[in-house]
Amino acid sequence: MSRRNKRVKRIRTIRKHKPKTGKSKASKKRCALSKSVLHGTTHGKRIARVRKLSKTQKRPTGIFGGILNSKERKHVIEEAIKVKLGIKTMDGVSLKERNFVEQALQQLEKKK
Repeated sequence: MSRRNKRVKRIRTIRKHKPKTGKSKASKKRCALSKSVLHGTTHGKRIARVRKLSKTQKRPTGIFGGILNSKERKHVIEEAIKVKLGIKTMDGVSLKERNFVEQALQQLEKKK
């Protein structure tokens, strides 16, 4: 017999503890490239509470904030600058990073 259930008169089972339903906590956010834990993002609170927070409270506001960690972000921006200056072609960029490099190039174009 499990710890949770108790037999009564061999007819029905009575539950001692009510099982948890729908109150799970938000998991830690991870980097899209390296899968390391992201700092500055919300976690550990109830999912419903995290959903109610504003966008700026959920993640950092910098480029690729809440998506990439600082090491990967720096690498992607360096690759984008190399492509823009003609040192490297888009074919030379790894497939995993290519989408982020294209987004970084668009961001660089917007700032000008």
